Amino acid sequence: MSSHATSPAPISGARLARNASAMMAAQLLTWAMAFVVAIFQPRILGPLAIGQLSIALSIWMIIGVLITFGMDTYLTKAVAHDPHRTGTLVTTSLLARTALWLLGCLAAFGYDLAAVSADPTQTALIWIIGLMTLFSVLSGGLIAALNGLEQTHYVSLVTVISKVVLTVVSLGLLFAGFNVIWIGWANVLAAMVAFLGDAFFLFRQHRPQWQIDLRAARQMLLDSKQYLVTTLTLMVYQQIDRLFIAMFASTEAVGWYGTAVNLFGTLMFFPVAIGTVIFPTLTRRFVAGQ
Repeated sequence: MSSHATSPAPISGARLARNASAMMAAQLLTWAMAFVVAIFQPRILGPLAIGQLSIALSIWMIIGVLITFGMDTYLTKAVAHDPHRTGTLVTTSLLARTALWLLGCLAAFGYDLAAVSADPTQTALIWIIGLMTLFSVLSGGLIAALNGLEQTHYVSLVTVISKVVLTVVSLGLLFAGFNVIWIGWANVLAAMVAFLGDAFFLFRQHRPQWQIDLRAARQMLLDSKQYLVTTLTLMVYQQIDRLFIAMFASTEAVGWYGTAVNLFGTLMFFPVAIGTVIFPTLTRRFVAGQ
C-alpha cells in the first residue's frame, strides 16, 4: 500500500495555529517563571552554589543527549507517520533510555572521582540532577510522541504545571533559607511532575506495551543515531565551556557565567515553539511527497 494511503491526513491550518498559540502561550509563561527564578536564585544562593548547580546540570545535559540518542526526533517522525505504533514505539524507547541512563551514571561517577571528589556538595548535586535527568529523558520520549500526534496542547499544559511547581517550590525554599541541595530536589520534583503528566495524557490514548524486545530497541537506536551527532555536537558546544571554566578558573566563575547564559537562554522560547509545532506536519508532507 502506498504512503499516500497509509499516512494520516495533513494537519489543518486552523489546528496548526491553535497548536502554535498554545505552545507560544506556554513558552511565554514558562519564560516569565524561569526569568524570575534566574533573578532571585543567584542573589540568594551566591556564585559558588550557582556554579555547583551549573556544573551538575552541564554534566547531565551532555550525558542526557547520549541517553536520548536522537530518539526524540525519530519518535516524532515515526509517530507522525504511523500513529498506530505509538504504544510500542514509546515503551521501547523508555526501556532503552533507562538502560542508557544506567550507563550514564557510570560516566558521572567517573567525572565525580576525577574532578570533584573533595566537594561533597558538588557530588550530591551531581547525583540529584542525575535523578532529575532520568525523569527528564523519559518525559522527553513521551513529549516526542505527543508532538508527533500534534497534541502539543497537552505538552504545553504539562510544561506550565511543572514549571509552576519548580518556580513556587524553588522560591519558597530560597526565601526560607534552604541551600542549593534543596533547589536540586525541587528540580527532581518538577521533572517527576512533568513525566507523570505526559504519561497520563499519552497512555490514556495509546496503551503501553511493556515488553523487552532487544531487537526492536537495537533497531530504534540504529535508526536514531543519525540525529545523535547534531544534537550531541550542539549540546557539547553549549555546555563544555562551564566545565572548562570550572577546571581552569573556579566554581564561582561558573556561577557568574552560568547566570548570564541562563538569562540569555530564556529568550529562545520563540524559535523552539514554532519549530516544535511545524515539525510533524513537515514530516508527513515529506513522506507523502508533497
